[in-house]
Amino acid sequence: MYRFDERVFGRGSVSLDGARPVVPLEVRTRPEAMSAASFVASLLVSTAFLGWTWLTWRRMGSLIVDGGKELDVPRRLLDGAVLYRDVFWNWGPLAPWVNAGLYRLFGVHSDTLMWAGLVSAALACLGLYLLARRFVGPLTAAWVAVAFLAVSAFAQRIPIAIFNFVAPFSFSATYGITLAIWSVLLLVHHARSGKPTTLAASAVLAGLVALTKLETTFAVVVAHGAFLITVLPRPGRRRVLAWGCGVAVAGVAYLVAARASQGEVWRSLLELLNGGSRFYILNSMGVRELGFSVLQLLASLLGWAAVLLAARWLAQEHAGPRDRRLVALAWIALFVVPAVIVREKFFRAAPLLLAAGVVWILLTRKREGEAALGGRWREHLVVWAFALGALPRILLRSGVDHYGFYLLPPTLACVAIGMTCHLVTGSGSPRSRRILAIAASTVLAGVAVDGFKLSWMNVTRPMSEVKTARVWRLVDPEGPEATLIPYLSRFPSSTVCAAVPDGAGMIFAAGLTPPDDGMIAYIPMHLHDVATERAVLKAWERKPPQLIVHWGKDQSEVFGYAGFGQDYGLELARWIFERYEVSKEFRGWTTVLVPRERN
Repeated sequence: MYRFDERVFGRGSVSLDGARPVVPLEVRTRPEAMSAASFVASLLVSTAFLGWTWLTWRRMGSLIVDGGKELDVPRRLLDGAVLYRDVFWNWGPLAPWVNAGLYRLFGVHSDTLMWAGLVSAALACLGLYLLARRFVGPLTAAWVAVAFLAVSAFAQRIPIAIFNFVAPFSFSATYGITLAIWSVLLLVHHARSGKPTTLAASAVLAGLVALTKLETTFAVVVAHGAFLITVLPRPGRRRVLAWGCGVAVAGVAYLVAARASQGEVWRSLLELLNGGSRFYILNSMGVRELGFSVLQLLASLLGWAAVLLAARWLAQEHAGPRDRRLVALAWIALFVVPAVIVREKFFRAAPLLLAAGVVWILLTRKREGEAALGGRWREHLVVWAFALGALPRILLRSGVDHYGFYLLPPTLACVAIGMTCHLVTGSGSPRSRRILAIAASTVLAGVAVDGFKLSWMNVTRPMSEVKTARVWRLVDPEGPEATLIPYLSRFPSSTVCAAVPDGAGMIFAAGLTPPDDGMIAYIPMHLHDVATERAVLKAWERKPPQLIVHWGKDQSEVFGYAGFGQDYGLELARWIFERYEVSKEFRGWTTVLVPRERN
């Protein structure tokens, strides 16, 4: 089945001084078998991508939660507003700059950003496939991509469809991880070839990642830092210049943003860590309910123990006759544990497992030298460090839920790499790499099925169509979007309308004018102090909203506050109460307020 052929495999990775030493060659299948497997893999991934696109068409996103800022901020920039100075923004400038450019080219419409989301999902999917493909076979890499599509790109594990790549809560998040994946892919290429051009391209992409979100920036910096350590103490002039390209890209972009915003960019970025965000940050990290998080982590460790032991047992070569029922049970466990038993908790232990993988790679390098892992130990180290660096933001809540949709994808590649390449080594009888690859594919298939099952329930429920000059979406018929947007669309576009504490997407969809206070929402992390409230009030006094949409759903589990006007935003809520009255009530905890008539 296998053969060694130097013409097919080439030689090993790059040494510390840039030379290419002769190292043991890896096992590859025959070219004709690889071609057929690659075709099947491509067909599997493309079919899954097209199927998900058809299933979720115009069903993703929210016009209430977070979606408004993603749709409206680029429109404001297109109209001449300056990011950070005229528009409140806590993240890097890349996503709104790119989306404003897309609006300019293709029109101000939700479909424009939906297509942008689909393209970013396709690029991230391809990048993950190619990254995994450098270490494992095409079919196993294909299951990495399919799992990504199910639990990340098109995921809708909760009714509010904002944790996906198509219409995400933050394009900064999805653009950032997509660029980071390709940066690491090029870095891995450089680790094998030593070509400075690939490192320069990787560094430039890393510089662009620095213009998105802190989490993705940290992940790509950890990956490059891991490679840098392996080429010390003399990284080489060309490498230093290549990394300088990435620093220059990020530095120039932030200087442009600083100049345009008159220095407001720095204050805005720091405000991301304000006190109003503390509950949300700790909650999404899993730190706030520490005991519960530890229990989930233990459940994850038990699940992984069952999966890894089953895979190692099945892959033993030259083993004696085994009971077929036990073999069948082991294969079933590989699928059922992630798909049915542990589910979203399956990856809670990912930080520990990835850290253990990094340590194991380093120990293997110390023991075997440059020949470690077929001479490709640097490539392994970079990928595992990258996956680990993506997880601190969800440290005790690592998984496919919540922020995991964009931070977990590199871990999916490590599942394939670790089970296929790392479990084959060790003491005891030899283990079949082919069986381990099938085992990894089975685990990833289980992860994908769990994601598909939950998303299916949400994306196939009855929906109502909302179609305006700016938006074409299928929305929850029981939510406020279905009825409120048609109502708001009756007013002239010059009507100034505010949405508190969130819901700017409905103002965007109706084509109305938001207040000129620069706010993107009035949630605790944005309306976090008296000075901010008074700045909003000053803008509203100057040009009062003609309509105020109040969305009163309890968000205490998310933000830790009872609600707008109850334990935050008190001064602004008092101002509204004194001057406005309820004009119309809608489903979904939503009312429309208009100015009181003065006697």
